[in-house]
Amino acid sequence: MKRPLPSLPLTAALVLFCALVAYPDGRIDGGDLLNVAENWQRGGGGAGDLNGDGIVDEADVLYIIEHWKQATSPTPTFTFTPSPTGTATPTPTNTPTWTDAPGSTPTPSPTAEPSEIIIDIPGLPADATPLIMVRIPAGSFMMGHYAGEILGASNEEPQHRVDIGHDFYIGKYEITKAQWQAVMGAAPWQGQAVHVLHDPNSPAICLSWYRVHGTNGFLYKLNLLGSGKFRLPSEAEWEYACRAGTTTRYYWGDDSAGTQIGNYAWYYWNAWKAGESYAHVVGLKLANAWGLHDMSGNVWEWCEDWWNESYQGAPADGSAWTSGDSGYRVRRGGDFAVSDYICRSAHRDYDSPARGGEFSGLRIVREVESAPARVDSVSVDSFSPSTTWQGGRVSNDGALFGSGSGPVEYHWVTLRDGILQHDSGPFIVPMVDGEALILPYNSFPTGEPGSYEAFVRVTSQTPYVKSQHASYTVASGSQEEIIIDLPGLPQDATPLMLVKIPAGRFTMGHGPDEGGGYPSEDPRHRVDIGYDFYLGKHEITKAQWEAVMGTAPWLGRDGVLSDPDSPAVHVSWNDIRDATGFLERLNALGQGSFRLPSEAEWEYACRATSITSYYWGDDLSETKINDFAWYRDNTTLVGEPYGHVVGLKLPNGWGLHDMSGNVAEWCEDWRNRDYVGAPVDGSAWTTGDPSYHQIRGGAWGFYASGCRSAGRGVGYTTYGRDYTGFRVVRTVESATPPTLTPTLTWTATPTYTHTPTPTPTFGLEEMSVSNLHSPANCPS
Repeated sequence: MKRPLPSLPLTAALVLFCALVAYPDGRIDGGDLLNVAENWQRGGGGAGDLNGDGIVDEADVLYIIEHWKQATSPTPTFTFTPSPTGTATPTPTNTPTWTDAPGSTPTPSPTAEPSEIIIDIPGLPADATPLIMVRIPAGSFMMGHYAGEILGASNEEPQHRVDIGHDFYIGKYEITKAQWQAVMGAAPWQGQAVHVLHDPNSPAICLSWYRVHGTNGFLYKLNLLGSGKFRLPSEAEWEYACRAGTTTRYYWGDDSAGTQIGNYAWYYWNAWKAGESYAHVVGLKLANAWGLHDMSGNVWEWCEDWWNESYQGAPADGSAWTSGDSGYRVRRGGDFAVSDYICRSAHRDYDSPARGGEFSGLRIVREVESAPARVDSVSVDSFSPSTTWQGGRVSNDGALFGSGSGPVEYHWVTLRDGILQHDSGPFIVPMVDGEALILPYNSFPTGEPGSYEAFVRVTSQTPYVKSQHASYTVASGSQEEIIIDLPGLPQDATPLMLVKIPAGRFTMGHGPDEGGGYPSEDPRHRVDIGYDFYLGKHEITKAQWEAVMGTAPWLGRDGVLSDPDSPAVHVSWNDIRDATGFLERLNALGQGSFRLPSEAEWEYACRATSITSYYWGDDLSETKINDFAWYRDNTTLVGEPYGHVVGLKLPNGWGLHDMSGNVAEWCEDWRNRDYVGAPVDGSAWTTGDPSYHQIRGGAWGFYASGCRSAGRGVGYTTYGRDYTGFRVVRTVESATPPTLTPTLTWTATPTYTHTPTPTPTFGLEEMSVSNLHSPANCPS
C-alpha cells in the first residue's frame, strides 16, 4: 500500500545538499552554503545573507543555485549516444573529480544528475517497472562506520578510504519479480515463500547467490541479451552508491531519533509490525541523492564479495573481495523485517550462497564500456569415456579465449570415419572479459559403431575460429547389464540388476558458481577412474535384503513403505559391511566380488557424463525434478513420507534409477570435511573419522537442492535411518583399464559456471530428520 509522504523541510534539504557538495579548493560558494545552513532564518544580515535583504532565507538558497556556475571548476556533464539496440550509452565529457576538505571525509565534487539508461528485456510486460540503471560517477569515499557511530559493528571496521576509479551503472531499483520472470521464465517464490507480495513490481525473492550468479543463472542469461556486461556490485561499489556522497549513518542523515527512516525505507516498524510482512513494490520510498530507491530496507541485496569478518586487508580500489574461507557471500541493505540500525549505510551481513530466503533479492551493475567479444582460440578437452557402446553417452567441454564481452555463437561438429555426421548448434554463451566456457556437450551421436571426432567452430565472427579435434570410439552392442541370482528372492520381485559403468574421468566437487555448493565439496578436482565396474541399477530393495539376510530391520518403524520393491532402510553401514553383513553374505554366493561404491565411483556413475547440478540438467526452476527423483515436494508434502518403489522415476544417462532422491546411499568412504587430499584414482578414502561414513544422493524428505549430483552427507556408522539405504558395486575381474585419450589435454581452468557439483542441505554432522527436512523457507 502506497502511503503519502511528507515533503522534506527546507532545512533538511539544505543539510542534504551540503552533504552532496565537497569543500574543495577553488570553489566559490561552498563556505557560503554552510553559512546559509548554519544561520537559517537569522535576521540582521551577516554570514549567509548573500542577497543583502537582511535575512537568511530561501532567496539566499536561490542566489547560490543561480551563481553556482561561477565555480572555477566546470560541472561535469554527460552526453548520450543511442546504441543500435536503442539503449542509451552514456559517455562522460568531463570526469568528476574528488578533493578532500582538510580533516574531512572524502566527498564528491558536484556533478550533473547521474545519467539513466533503460535495459530492454524481451517479454517484460509493458506496464511493468523497467530495468532502469543509474550511472554512478567515479570517486572516493570512507567505507565502514565512522568513529562513535551509534550501533556500529566491529565487522564494519576499520573504516578505510576506497578509491573507485571507474563509472558504473547500478539498478535504480531492486530486480522485480516481473523482470526476473522475463529473464528466467521461473518464479522461485511461488509456493515457497510465506511472506510474499505477489505484485510483479515487488522485488524478486527466494534467490540464492547461485541462482543469480551460477550456471544459466540470472546474470548469465542477462549477459546473453547483448545489452552490456552485467554483474553483481562489489560490496564497496554498493556502499559507495548507497551513500551517494553522504558520511552519515543513513543516506538521509544520522536520524538518531528514527524520525525520517519511514520516508526512505521499508523496515520492521512500517512493514512487519504494521501487518505488511513482505517486501513492497519498489520505488515507493524516497531515493538517495543519486536517485537510487530502497538501498535501505525492503530486501537484502547480494554482492559479489565473499564474507570476511572485518575490513582488515580489504581491497581499496572498489573491486570485490573474493578470498576468504567462510563459504558465505555478502549481502547489504537490510530488509522489511529488521530494526532501523540494520538499515544503516555501513551495515554488513552474510548468508550461504545456496540459501535464498524471503528476505534476499538483488540489484545489478552494468559496466559502462565493454569491447565486443572476439574469440582468438578455442580449447577442448578429451572425451570421457573414450569408448562407449551404441546408444551410450560421451562428454566434452572446453573454453573460448579472446577479448571483450558479449554473446558468442559456436557449433559442435562431429565426424565419423572422416565423414560429417552431425552439426549441432548454434549454442550461445556470454564471453566476459575475454573468456567463456563452452557448454558441456554430452549428447554426441553414438548410434553406429566407428571412430568419431568432434571439434568446436565459432560462427559469430569471420573468419571462423575452430578447435583441434577430439576423438572417441563407439563399440557395437549396447550397455551391458547383468542379473545376480538371489536364492529365495520371490519371482515377482525386482531382480538385482547391475549396469556396467565404463572407465573414464570426471570433475568431482561443486563448481565455483553452482547453486548449493558447500565447503565440504571443495576443492573441485579431476578423478581418473581407470577401470570398468558394475553398479546396481536400483537401490537394494527390502525383498533383496530379506533374501540375503533373512531380517527386516525396518519393521515397526515410522517412515517406511512396506512394499517389498521399495528400498531397504534402517540399515547401518555396519549392517552392510560387518563380517556377517549383507556384502559378506552376497559374496558367499560365488557370483562375483561385491562391495560398496567409493564416493568418487558413486558421483561418476550418478553424473553419467553430465556436469550439471543434476544428471538431467541444472533445473534452476525445479520443473523437471519430479520426473527423476522422489524428494520433499512429491513425498512429504503430499502425505507420502517414505522411500518409494525403486525404478518408477526416469533413469540417468547410464540407465541408473533413483541416484537422486528416494533414499540416501552409503559409500565405502570415511568422513572427511572436504576434498583436500582426496584420492584421484576413484578409490575409497579410508582415512579420516571412521565413526561416520559418507552417504550420497539425497532422499525423499530433502529439498531439491539436497538431491544434486555433488551433494555430500554423512551418517553414523552404526546407525540406519528411514532415509538411508544403499546400492552395490560388483568388480569387473577381467577388465583391463582402458587408456584415456591423452590428446588435447585442456589445462585452462577458468571459473566455470557450467561445472555443477553442489552439496545438499545435509552437512557434515550426522543427518537428522530435523536438519534435513526443514531447511530455509526458500530452497536455493
